[in-house]
Amino acid sequence: EAYPGFPPAIHIKDGRSFVMDYVQGQDLLTIMQKPFLETNGLLEKVSEYLKRIYSREEGFMGKSSASGQIVYTYKYEKFGPPLYRDKLKGSLALWENTLDAYPAQMIHNDLHTGNVLIDEQGRVRSIDPRGDIYETRDVAKDIGRFLAAVTCAAHDNRYAFREIMVAAETVVVPWQDVADLFPRVAFYIGQSYLSFSRWDTSRLAKEGLFSVGLHILEKGPSAYVDIEDLSY
Repeated sequence: EAYPGFPPAIHIKDGRSFVMDYVQGQDLLTIMQKPFLETNGLLEKVSEYLKRIYSREEGFMGKSSASGQIVYTYKYEKFGPPLYRDKLKGSLALWENTLDAYPAQMIHNDLHTGNVLIDEQGRVRSIDPRGDIYETRDVAKDIGRFLAAVTCAAHDNRYAFREIMVAAETVVVPWQDVADLFPRVAFYIGQSYLSFSRWDTSRLAKEGLFSVGLHILEKGPSAYVDIEDLSY
């Protein structure tokens, strides 16, 4: 009952580990390497999937705070050039109030393209949720991380990002104020790029990923009050 809407079914939660139904399929990380016209329909399916998971009214769990995410994010400074480190510290200070007292709900907590599968029936399935030891419980974290991952993976990341932005807009749940949700989504997009900068990708080098994340965070939350602002 604690995980409504998360297919495949979760049977046991033990600390940060889960026992859930086995799913056979192809991960979205691989699929997104194809030309955009071949993947556009799948992104629409992902949009519907996210909406089914996060818009259930019984999911509201009161208020929560993720102020600890400021310190957690700063640990990524070691992945950037030295001249970026002071900039990152100053940028993160802008977000402290934004990550306080938002509506909490159950989240996947590690939603990226490698953890989203398309099964043999063409259905979208998420796998490998991560126990939320910090009790962040913020849907913005799932949406932001997924947006960043799609952009890194996609054959044409500009169009893919636009499609998932539309998905994020449709995910808005009854207890979420859009003006508060989108700035938090932007924070987690920036945080995810900093995190991804530890790896090389086929399209963006490490320093490029770090600089994109820093650029997003430097703007501060007031720059992201509308879905279109997330296109930075």
